Amino acid sequence: MKSQSSSTQSDPHRLCEFVTRRLNVAAWLHSENLLEYTGCTFNARIGKVEFAFDDPRRCGRSLEDEFDGGAAATSAVKLFNSMHHMRRQLSDVQASNGETSHASSHPVSR
Repeated sequence: MKSQSSSTQSDPHRLCEFVTRRLNVAAWLHSENLLEYTGCTFNARIGKVEFAFDDPRRCGRSLEDEFDGGAAATSAVKLFNSMHHMRRQLSDVQASNGETSHASSHPVSR
């Protein structure tokens, strides 16, 4: 499943956002500082954790396509550190939400 970019039409000053459920894509974006990581939330509607990034240039989908195409070369240390950071946040969100029956998303402190 492809990730999604969104923006808030009612507030033109708010930055666009790129959201992905793919830990490996999130870790790559974070390790390469391609988009500013803003945190992760539990989406109760689908029962999954989503990683969010500020995406003012709306390039998140293109970057994800680059990743899928194999252009995601990065150092192992940088990728490991980002993966560790993302997994820790993912675990915190999952632990604080328990079952997927909650009605709303809860952000993790960033």
